[in-house]
Amino acid sequence: DSTDFKSIAVTTIDGEATTMGKVLEGKKVALIVNVAALEVADRDYKQLVQTHSELADKGFEVICFPCNQFGAQEPKCDADVAKFVRDKYSAKFPIMSKCEVNGPNAHAVYQHLKANSSLGAAGELKWNFEKFLVNSDGSIIAMHGSKTEVNSFKADVVAALS
Repeated sequence: DSTDFKSIAVTTIDGEATTMGKVLEGKKVALIVNVAALEVADRDYKQLVQTHSELADKGFEVICFPCNQFGAQEPKCDADVAKFVRDKYSAKFPIMSKCEVNGPNAHAVYQHLKANSSLGAAGELKWNFEKFLVNSDGSIIAMHGSKTEVNSFKADVVAALS
């Protein structure tokens, strides 16, 4: 339910406690992505930043959740992740504190996303950079796997904003 999604507590990578409702305030559509700050992620980050800069003023948000559950590809602490993403890519979108997306300690945002997607509540994300396109109330518009480039579904993002 959308009220539940908006009330989910999140912590930004800078340590600020907030809710998904506040993060999404004034936004129509968001792309929620579990990320890892590695050189192999270069294409993914560049496309996230490009799409965000093109569409942010139309009500689009990117929300990244760093995660170290896949190949230990995100071993950095929050401060180092923030520095990497902001310095290397000039990212202006919200980055949350590092979390788990699978298993018993999965963050509540990912519990919601999985339960309300084709994965189902017991489903698991398979790798970094899995993408959930959602409305501002947390309703899932589409889910894209880690190998799907953001540019390949940018038209869907634009359509969801109109």
